Amino acid sequence: MGVEAYLEAAASFGFTQPTTALAVNVFIPGKQAKRISILSYSLTTGTALSGAVFMVPVSGISQVGTAMTAAATAFTWNTAKSTDKPSNIATGDYVVLVQDDSTYLFTQLTGTATTSTFAVSAGTQTTIASANAVYYLASSGNAGHYKVVAGTTLTTYTDASDIGRFFGSVLGGPMIAVLSTSGSGTTLAQTGAWNYISIAYINV
Repeated sequence: MGVEAYLEAAASFGFTQPTTALAVNVFIPGKQAKRISILSYSLTTGTALSGAVFMVPVSGISQVGTAMTAAATAFTWNTAKSTDKPSNIATGDYVVLVQDDSTYLFTQLTGTATTSTFAVSAGTQTTIASANAVYYLASSGNAGHYKVVAGTTLTTYTDASDIGRFFGSVLGGPMIAVLSTSGSGTTLAQTGAWNYISIAYINV
């Protein structure tokens, strides 16, 4: 017998544009025991900008090894509960920490070490207990990431699907929609953007 999929919740993310960065990221939080399904999206890269668009799912899962206070800027990776080794992690990679209020904190690694303790770019907004989930998403373009479109003269691209175009890799896991470019930051800020992304949370 098959498994029946049903819609748990839906969400939309509106116009997202940077000021100086060379990438436009839309951070999509997970929901416990639910999988992200990307239903539709529209993006604008700008004329003659060389870049690519990726949907970035979870690459590895672990737990926080030591409880964290609010505004903490480093965390301990529990290697005993890990599906990805700390030695595979690099500065600039994205990780997502699940805070005690069930919100998802998206942050980048600002430094790596031979131990399991890592510094992050954004301090925690609330406390994080030991054994809370840590999701490893790496950098866009890594193995397992979904490449949407790439081109040097693409201006606007829109795609939609009734049942979902891209799916999260794990239940409860977050995703990042990344529009990256090798053009100048100023030009991208004027012309590049995610126009919208609509998603559903499903049960399988």
